[in-house]
Amino acid sequence: MKLDNLSPEQLQQWQKLLFENQVLREKVQALEAAASTSTILTRPEFVREIARMVAHDERYGGTSSLVVLSFDGLLEHKPKLGTATYDRIIQTIAECVVSGVRACDIVGRTGSNDFAVMLTRCKLPDAEKKAESLVGHLKEKLNPLLDGKAAIALTYMVSILNSRDAIKKDA
Repeated sequence: MKLDNLSPEQLQQWQKLLFENQVLREKVQALEAAASTSTILTRPEFVREIARMVAHDERYGGTSSLVVLSFDGLLEHKPKLGTATYDRIIQTIAECVVSGVRACDIVGRTGSNDFAVMLTRCKLPDAEKKAESLVGHLKEKLNPLLDGKAAIALTYMVSILNSRDAIKKDA
Protein backbone atom coordinates (compact mmCIF):
# COMPACT_ATOMS: atom_id res chain seq x y z
CA MET A 1 0.00 0.00 0.00
CA LYS A 2 1.34 3.39 -0.95
CA LEU A 3 1.26 5.88 1.88
CA ASP A 4 2.02 8.80 -0.45
CA ASN A 5 -1.59 8.96 -1.61
CA LEU A 6 -3.05 9.25 1.90
CA SER A 7 -4.40 12.49 3.25
CA PRO A 8 -2.96 13.76 6.58
CA GLU A 9 -6.04 12.45 8.42
CA GLN A 10 -5.71 9.02 6.78
CA LEU A 11 -2.00 8.94 7.57
CA GLN A 12 -2.77 9.77 11.20
CA GLN A 13 -5.35 6.97 11.32
CA TRP A 14 -2.81 4.59 9.75
CA GLN A 15 -0.22 5.46 12.39
CA LYS A 16 -2.82 5.01 15.13
CA LEU A 17 -3.66 1.53 13.78
CA LEU A 18 0.05 0.62 13.67
CA PHE A 19 0.41 1.68 17.32
CA GLU A 20 -2.66 -0.35 18.37
CA ASN A 21 -1.27 -3.34 16.48
CA GLN A 22 2.01 -3.07 18.39
CA VAL A 23 0.17 -2.83 21.73
CA LEU A 24 -1.82 -5.95 20.86
CA ARG A 25 1.36 -7.84 19.89
CA GLU A 26 2.89 -6.97 23.26
CA LYS A 27 -0.25 -8.20 25.06
CA VAL A 28 -0.11 -11.49 23.14
CA GLN A 29 3.56 -11.90 24.08
CA ALA A 30 2.72 -11.24 27.74
CA LEU A 31 -0.09 -13.81 27.63
CA GLU A 32 2.23 -16.35 26.01
CA ALA A 33 4.81 -15.73 28.75
CA ALA A 34 2.14 -16.17 31.42
CA ALA A 35 0.96 -19.39 29.76
CA SER A 36 4.48 -20.83 30.01
CA THR A 37 4.26 -20.65 33.81
CA SER A 38 0.80 -22.19 33.88
CA THR A 39 2.43 -25.61 34.09
CA ILE A 40 2.28 -25.24 37.86
CA LEU A 41 -0.56 -27.35 39.20
CA THR A 42 -2.73 -26.70 42.21
CA ARG A 43 -2.43 -29.08 45.15
CA PRO A 44 -5.37 -31.33 44.12
CA GLU A 45 -4.16 -31.48 40.50
CA PHE A 46 -0.62 -32.20 41.68
CA VAL A 47 -1.72 -35.02 44.00
CA ARG A 48 -3.78 -36.54 41.19
CA GLU A 49 -0.86 -36.41 38.75
CA ILE A 50 1.69 -37.90 41.14
CA ALA A 51 -0.79 -40.65 42.05
CA ARG A 52 -1.03 -41.44 38.36
CA MET A 53 2.76 -41.45 38.03
CA VAL A 54 3.24 -43.65 41.11
CA ALA A 55 0.65 -46.11 39.75
CA HIS A 56 2.59 -46.18 36.48
CA ASP A 57 5.85 -46.78 38.36
CA GLU A 58 4.26 -49.59 40.38
CA ARG A 59 2.88 -51.30 37.31
CA TYR A 60 5.80 -50.96 34.90
CA GLY A 61 8.70 -50.53 37.28
CA GLY A 62 10.51 -47.30 37.77
CA THR A 63 11.44 -44.78 40.38
CA SER A 64 10.28 -41.21 40.65
CA SER A 65 11.26 -38.73 43.34
CA LEU A 66 9.41 -35.97 45.12
CA VAL A 67 11.10 -32.69 46.02
CA VAL A 68 9.21 -30.37 48.37
CA LEU A 69 10.47 -26.78 48.63
CA SER A 70 9.32 -24.80 51.68
CA PHE A 71 9.68 -21.03 51.97
CA ASP A 72 9.16 -20.59 55.70
CA GLY A 73 8.27 -17.05 56.69
CA LEU A 74 7.20 -15.94 53.23
CA LEU A 75 3.50 -15.54 53.95
CA GLU A 76 4.19 -13.93 57.34
CA HIS A 77 6.34 -11.26 55.68
CA LYS A 78 3.77 -10.43 52.99
CA PRO A 79 2.57 -7.25 54.78
CA LYS A 80 6.15 -6.04 55.17
CA LEU A 81 7.07 -6.87 51.57
CA GLY A 82 3.93 -5.48 50.00
CA THR A 83 1.61 -7.26 47.61
CA ALA A 84 3.51 -6.34 44.45
CA THR A 85 6.85 -7.62 45.80
CA TYR A 86 5.20 -10.75 47.23
CA ASP A 87 3.60 -11.49 43.86
CA ARG A 88 6.93 -10.95 42.11
CA ILE A 89 8.59 -13.36 44.55
CA ILE A 90 5.95 -16.04 43.87
CA GLN A 91 6.32 -15.48 40.11
CA THR A 92 10.12 -15.73 40.40
CA ILE A 93 9.86 -18.95 42.40
CA ALA A 94 7.50 -20.41 39.82
CA GLU A 95 9.72 -19.42 36.90
CA CYS A 96 12.87 -20.76 38.59
CA VAL A 97 11.30 -24.10 39.46
CA VAL A 98 9.69 -24.62 36.04
CA SER A 99 12.83 -23.61 34.16
CA GLY A 100 15.00 -25.78 36.43
CA VAL A 101 13.25 -29.09 35.73
CA ARG A 102 12.52 -31.22 32.69
CA ALA A 103 9.31 -30.93 30.70
CA CYS A 104 8.28 -34.41 31.87
CA ASP A 105 8.52 -33.43 35.55
CA ILE A 106 5.40 -32.33 37.42
CA VAL A 107 5.42 -29.03 39.34
CA GLY A 108 2.76 -27.97 41.83
CA ARG A 109 2.08 -25.32 44.42
CA THR A 110 1.12 -27.41 47.39
CA GLY A 111 0.65 -24.65 49.97
CA SER A 112 1.05 -20.92 50.50
CA ASN A 113 4.72 -21.48 51.40
CA ASP A 114 5.35 -24.71 49.49
CA PHE A 115 6.09 -25.88 45.98
CA ALA A 116 6.70 -29.50 45.02
CA VAL A 117 8.25 -31.26 42.05
CA MET A 118 7.73 -34.86 41.01
CA LEU A 119 10.93 -35.80 39.22
CA THR A 120 9.80 -38.62 36.96
CA ARG A 121 12.21 -41.50 36.45
CA CYS A 122 14.68 -39.98 38.87
CA LYS A 123 16.46 -41.89 41.64
CA LEU A 124 17.12 -40.39 45.06
CA PRO A 125 20.80 -39.32 44.56
CA ASP A 126 19.92 -37.48 41.35
CA ALA A 127 16.89 -35.90 43.04
CA GLU A 128 19.13 -34.66 45.88
CA LYS A 129 21.44 -33.00 43.33
CA LYS A 130 18.49 -31.43 41.54
CA ALA A 131 17.05 -30.12 44.83
CA GLU A 132 20.38 -28.55 45.80
CA SER A 133 20.64 -26.97 42.35
CA LEU A 134 17.10 -25.57 42.57
CA VAL A 135 17.71 -24.16 46.05
CA GLY A 136 20.94 -22.47 44.92
CA HIS A 137 19.24 -20.95 41.89
CA LEU A 138 16.25 -19.81 43.95
CA LYS A 139 18.42 -18.13 46.59
CA GLU A 140 20.33 -16.33 43.85
CA LYS A 141 17.10 -15.02 42.28
CA LEU A 142 15.27 -14.21 45.52
CA ASN A 143 18.00 -12.29 47.38
CA PRO A 144 17.67 -9.13 45.23
CA LEU A 145 13.87 -9.21 45.60
CA LEU A 146 13.99 -9.61 49.38
CA ASP A 147 16.65 -6.89 49.66
CA GLY A 148 17.03 -7.44 53.40
CA LYS A 149 13.32 -6.72 54.03
CA ALA A 150 12.50 -10.26 55.11
CA ALA A 151 14.26 -13.41 56.25
CA ILE A 152 12.87 -16.44 54.50
CA ALA A 153 14.14 -19.91 55.35
CA LEU A 154 14.31 -22.05 52.20
CA THR A 155 14.28 -25.73 53.06
CA TYR A 156 13.70 -28.84 51.01
CA MET A 157 12.85 -32.48 51.44
CA VAL A 158 13.51 -35.25 48.94
CA SER A 159 11.80 -38.64 49.01
CA ILE A 160 10.85 -41.60 46.89
CA LEU A 161 7.17 -42.39 46.64
CA ASN A 162 6.93 -46.15 46.50
CA SER A 163 3.19 -46.49 46.86
CA ARG A 164 0.01 -44.51 46.50
CA ASP A 165 -0.41 -44.65 50.28
CA ALA A 166 2.69 -42.48 50.73
CA ILE A 167 1.37 -39.71 48.48
CA LYS A 168 -1.03 -38.12 50.96
CA LYS A 169 1.62 -38.14 53.71
CA ASP A 170 4.41 -36.58 51.64
CA ALA A 171 2.62 -34.22 49.26
